[in-house]
Amino acid sequence: MTLAAILTASLLAQELQCASQISFYEARGEETYAAKVAPVIVARNRVLSEDFPDSFCEVMLQDRQFAFVTNGLHLQDISDSVIAQEAWEVAQQAAQDVLEMPVHDFQRPMENALYFHSGETPAWDLNKIEKVVKIGGHSFYKEVTD
Repeated sequence: MTLAAILTASLLAQELQCASQISFYEARGEETYAAKVAPVIVARNRVLSEDFPDSFCEVMLQDRQFAFVTNGLHLQDISDSVIAQEAWEVAQQAAQDVLEMPVHDFQRPMENALYFHSGETPAWDLNKIEKVVKIGGHSFYKEVTD
């Protein structure tokens, strides 16, 4: 079963919009499709985790989780730019692909990755997370289990 299969049509459209925004704003400058999909996989992992909200939109809107939300970019219309529109279409495809993944079909090494950042050092407590992979300009992390 996929996340897309269990959502109603209207809810699926909302979730697709939020997941697309995550890819668009977090990874539109990335060169590879895998790098554009990876932030959406993290959001998916959060949706499936008991420690995070149960939807892409709620995950996206969590306080201080995504800079583009904090800065209000998710409220802007991107349709005025051909370049942005092309990037938006890729982001929508990335989101659709993630929504259509079987729930238990984790993309190794992204399995259990709940966090990501760009740059050299994350602002989190590194004793509680472990880097699992770097894809493009982002590093991805999972929680350390005892």
